[in-house]
Amino acid sequence: MQIFHYPIHVPYPGSKNELIGKGLAVPVRINRGYKKGNITLFEITPAGMVYAKIDKVEISGKDGLEHKYWQHIIRAHFQKQGFYTVIGQCFCGKNVDVGLEKNGAKWAVEIELSPDNILVNVEKDAAACQKIIICVRSEKSKEDYEDRVKASFSGEFIQKVTFEILGNFIPV
Repeated sequence: MQIFHYPIHVPYPGSKNELIGKGLAVPVRINRGYKKGNITLFEITPAGMVYAKIDKVEISGKDGLEHKYWQHIIRAHFQKQGFYTVIGQCFCGKNVDVGLEKNGAKWAVEIELSPDNILVNVEKDAAACQKIIICVRSEKSKEDYEDRVKASFSGEFIQKVTFEILGNFIPV
């Protein structure tokens, strides 16, 4: 998978539309949060890889392009703060979206674009990490996810969990 960041240099007007129209690339629009705007990334399709004579392109991370985008943004944010960061870090047999380590403490960052795995992630991460940061798209999602976690866990689990809005990791 190859990422093209928009705006890209195009040799002639409409070339990105031509790539999309021929099924060689697919646009992926990402909302970066309040007052941060949207960006569009372009993901090369299998037909695009054949056309470009590319065997395989890997982008570290898991799930879709939007999820991988946020993994890299968050990783860069915490690296600047002096953390050792790994995308897809394995803590006690479970991979976290971004693993953070500093001064012997292990933190898990989970990017929750849907609520499907939040409770399982918190339970498994709490066994291996001192802190869990749940990153969500909006204030509304943050409130909803906090309510879900508080309704299911108490005590030490709740003390370990904090919630952040993804757009907060984008500098203004």
